[in-house]
Amino acid sequence: MFPLYRRDDRRLPGDFEGHVVTCDVDKTYLETDFRSLGGLLRIPLEWAEDKLTVPGMAAALSALRHGPGAQSRLTPLYFLTASPPPLARSLERKMLLDGVQNDGITCKAWKTILMRRRPAWIKRQIAYKLSALLHQRTFLPREAREILIGDDIEIDPLAYALYADILAKRIDDTELLIWLRHEGCDVDEIREVMEHKSALRRPGDRVEAVYIRLVSGRGPATYHVFGADMVTYRSPLQLALSAVTRGYARETDVVEVARELLDGHGVTPEVIDDEFHGAVERGLLTPALAYETHDQLQILGLASKLDPTVNRVEARCAPSRDGRGGRWTPSLEEYEQAMTQALATDSAGNEAQRSFDF
Repeated sequence: MFPLYRRDDRRLPGDFEGHVVTCDVDKTYLETDFRSLGGLLRIPLEWAEDKLTVPGMAAALSALRHGPGAQSRLTPLYFLTASPPPLARSLERKMLLDGVQNDGITCKAWKTILMRRRPAWIKRQIAYKLSALLHQRTFLPREAREILIGDDIEIDPLAYALYADILAKRIDDTELLIWLRHEGCDVDEIREVMEHKSALRRPGDRVEAVYIRLVSGRGPATYHVFGADMVTYRSPLQLALSAVTRGYARETDVVEVARELLDGHGVTPEVIDDEFHGAVERGLLTPALAYETHDQLQILGLASKLDPTVNRVEARCAPSRDGRGGRWTPSLEEYEQAMTQALATDSAGNEAQRSFDF
């Protein structure tokens, strides 16, 4: 088994058919510096009060936790981090401060990795993320439907796509081996992933949606190769808008996300307007829902005035695959082409320049 630590505070009944949300921590929930060695070493040493939440993300996760109905359905929420187990206690304290309820966390076991003399595993993530997701799935009810949230700094889009297709048996061992080698996994990492895969007792097409926060500077088009149900978002506001469209959250939750963004984060009502317009342009919600939700924000002074051209945007919101969709993972050639094009894009002209920057 890949060296990991998992804490699960909630056992779901065997006939559970609802959603389970798994959220990455670094750059998805917390603004973490893990690109440098110094940043990595500071992660387990920071106090909860020193950790910075991605603005709006606490409210967005609370919205998913509550669900679309008047009464909270207490949607199971788990966190996944490549940080070591000692972070779990600090993270629990941080979530308490943010008012985010959760049911457990999976961490990477740094101590065991170093004892095995595999220091490169601390920075490499694909084998760990796949192992952690597969391991968690063995504890979930067969019909549970998954919503995965991550970012595009490292390998979340690919890891989540591979996981969804492994779960649905759309990728065989040979193709999985090719992908793991392509991502630089060594023989032992590959063996660990294959062992977790073989331990999977309840396979099925159960990944319903993947949300990826755009942080790297790449545009949304980069991730079109993963299919319509991989939803990229600039800010948690766009995540919340898509969640409302797909029936994962309430319209009123958008107000709470917008309020969190405006309170102390330097976000203006005009920026909120821009995020709405961008969400409609990319098909994250319909123009009708945009106007309806935006009007609530405008009445409360949380938004200014939506551009009237938004009403002329074609409604093209992709329907949820509802656990019955096709393959997520592109071919290796399609993936490499998308990444190459992303690297060749002039950042000055990239749509990512319109992202929230506060």
